[in-house]
Amino acid sequence: MRFHGVLNEMSEVFLDHLMDVDHNCREALVALDGDEIIGVARYAATSEVPRLAEISVLVADAWQRQGVARDLLIRLRDAALQRGILLFKASVLPTNDRAQQLLSVLAPDHLVLHQPDGLEFRWSHLEAMPFQALPSACPST
Repeated sequence: MRFHGVLNEMSEVFLDHLMDVDHNCREALVALDGDEIIGVARYAATSEVPRLAEISVLVADAWQRQGVARDLLIRLRDAALQRGILLFKASVLPTNDRAQQLLSVLAPDHLVLHQPDGLEFRWSHLEAMPFQALPSACPST
């Protein structure tokens, strides 16, 4: 999933997608500067693999390279872990060096898969909690 456009000009489709959360299998976090949305991070559990969620992040141009994406991803990861999601994937354009660097720092043991439309980063946080303490994950669809 990729987001396009400017944050101040959000389409109805984007807003609907952002609001489609259940705080378990689908979550969205926003970063604000006053009343202005400057960043959005989101995960959505997949039916592909149990406990796997796809993540996406969008930060306004003026706020890039200031730690907004990093902070949003850390909070999103922590929220997902609390809900039993331990595996993550993110699609990244091959030309997006910043996103690749950020994911390499936050998930040093990642796997990169070459897909027709870009790169797919995959990583886990299986060490985050003992197996017996795992909360229930999202049901497969």
